[in-house]
Amino acid sequence: MKDAVSLRATLLVVGVVALQLLFIASYVGALHNPKPRDVSFGVVAPGVTAEQTVARLKRLPGSPLDRARCPTRRPRGSRS
Repeated sequence: MKDAVSLRATLLVVGVVALQLLFIASYVGALHNPKPRDVSFGVVAPGVTAEQTVARLKRLPGSPLDRARCPTRRPRGSRS
């Protein structure tokens, strides 16, 4: 009588489990301590408000944002 589980099926299951463990390990290794660094961040607001916002963002510890004040654009079709 044949065995219920063949060697080929056992190796296939072990291989799949090993791939799953490697996949999990790669995610844990890459994302275990995510910290943003120098993320570009533009502030578009009226004059004083934009300057205040940029000043507050500059005070964040660890410089996670690369902040800059962007010029305000007029909406399309507006005339002045």
